[in-house]
Amino acid sequence: MVMSAGGLIAQVTNYQPPGNLAPTMDPGCVALAEADARLSPPDLALGVLACGRDAKWEAAADLYVLMLLRSSFDVARVEDATAHQAGDVLSLQVSDALSDADRASIGNALASFGDPAGPRKLAFCEAAKALGASQHDPSWMLQHGIGAFLGTKGDGLVKGFDPAAAWDRIIREDMTCG
Repeated sequence: MVMSAGGLIAQVTNYQPPGNLAPTMDPGCVALAEADARLSPPDLALGVLACGRDAKWEAAADLYVLMLLRSSFDVARVEDATAHQAGDVLSLQVSDALSDADRASIGNALASFGDPAGPRKLAFCEAAKALGASQHDPSWMLQHGIGAFLGTKGDGLVKGFDPAAAWDRIIREDMTCG
């Protein structure tokens, strides 16, 4: 039940198709170099939480940033614009799963990415480039959009999408890696 602006209580039903924001595997707390290109953003979210449970905040931050970059990759390749906020929702779910103290800890680890010439940022950029373009199944995002309810013709992906070029652009522009 939700209180509306007028003070009335309304019933809210949340419809979710199978696969919406769903992980396909649980990698555990893996090092960035071990974050296989087949790990989807929801898989990486589980890795972030596993690293948090182990208080490995730098590893959690690495996986969190990679999760965001792979979400951007999926935004570029998924045709249904209504599905594109899936990465934001996933990020909120990760944040909600952490305690206030844990959010502060991962925030401190993420702050080390702020120095564009800093060793942490440079190491992340090199590792992300070495991992290469994502190879995960984008259904976690496809199932988040209205197309999952209306029925998408084809595979739901942008025609002529170039994974290597998209990954290079995302690393360069979103992460400002040289």
